[in-house]
Amino acid sequence: MAVVRASMDTRHAHNACSSAEIDSCCSVLRGSPHSSVKLLLNHHIRADAQLHGFHFSCHVGDKASVLPVGVDMFNMISMYECGDGPYGAPAGALNPHALCILNDVAHYQALLQTYISALDINPLRPARFDCIPEQTETEVTSHMQVMGFNCVDTRPWKPEISNRVGLYHTFTRSTSKDERKHQVFLVVLGCLSEAAEEFHSLWLDSRDHITCEDLLRCEELNWLRSTTHGNHNRVASEVSSLFGMPMRHVTDADDQTLSARMIFPTTSTYKTDLRQAEDSSRQHVRYVDGGCFADISNNSILFEMFGSEGFWLFQGPRDFSDNYAYGSVFASTN
Repeated sequence: MAVVRASMDTRHAHNACSSAEIDSCCSVLRGSPHSSVKLLLNHHIRADAQLHGFHFSCHVGDKASVLPVGVDMFNMISMYECGDGPYGAPAGALNPHALCILNDVAHYQALLQTYISALDINPLRPARFDCIPEQTETEVTSHMQVMGFNCVDTRPWKPEISNRVGLYHTFTRSTSKDERKHQVFLVVLGCLSEAAEEFHSLWLDSRDHITCEDLLRCEELNWLRSTTHGNHNRVASEVSSLFGMPMRHVTDADDQTLSARMIFPTTSTYKTDLRQAEDSSRQHVRYVDGGCFADISNNSILFEMFGSEGFWLFQGPRDFSDNYAYGSVFASTN
């Protein structure tokens, strides 16, 4: 009979592990013999006294209590590429929108600060679980679900900026490496802090009674994932309009009033994620904190640097079939 043991992998730890980090890993592994934890390059104990920068996996049949769920579920980075508009810059030239903003940085900083302050005094409440659509078992609803349409949120909510939003510019090379282009990007970073804390409380209350598979299938988790995307898309739409950036805006169909607009991201990268393993058996659940799953990250991976350095965009293998401008997945399991 094979003996299954929990395992801890520190091969990729950049610095020596502190005793507090080792104790945290051992505490996580006590819940199930099927669990394993891998410390990432950025492993650390934050001011909240919790371990961050790790990858955890366990069996789908284990109790949800074995998962080290944090309070920032689906913390993610969304990047939006700004179009050139009618007066686009030729290859090698400076982007005119970037030049306009660089010539009056103080004005645009004041605009952004005013927008953030306006969100704070907005009487609408942020998105929480009471926004989850109430689905009824009717023929119309069932047909809409089969067709892939989302139900409308039960109440309007205001966008939330839990970490960072800003405009960034860079020179990128074409896939043929024969020219450079000056491009401008909007980046929104963070999670739905109130809804994520609500999910954490839900996990605390139910973790001893449900399995990891039940947690993955629960309505609250999947709503939180999609609404975090929608929140970032709304913030990007409002900031791009504020700055006069040429972006393609669409109506957010999940908004009850149909007044909210959004733009679709060029690429997104999760910093905190919970998914079922993409292997043939699909018998494992994986959770990452301070990293991402490279085998499902399409169109590059975004990495947060220090505030003055912006973000790094790691491009995957070139792909000419799926129209991914920044490459396909790094380690596809298909």
